[in-house]
Amino acid sequence: GSHRQRENRELHGYRKDTNDARKMVDSVHRQLPASVPYTAFVSSAGLNHRGDEVHFDSSSSREFGHRYFRAYQTLIKQTESKAAPAAPLPK
Repeated sequence: GSHRQRENRELHGYRKDTNDARKMVDSVHRQLPASVPYTAFVSSAGLNHRGDEVHFDSSSSREFGHRYFRAYQTLIKQTESKAAPAAPLPK
């Protein structure tokens, strides 16, 4: 085949490897909160990239920030509910 066909096959193979690696990393990220206290997983499902398949566009970046904040708020509430009551101040 032509140089371009070979290049496309190589690119396709690289992207497949990259997608497999992303899936593996994503799986570890999803499982992390089960074993590491005070952590959360925030999904990027439904967000859009800015055309490079790597970086989020502006509105998706803002939405991702909102998702992170909601996860943070949940973690804070969980932490507060598990915290021991404060000791009374000495008189």
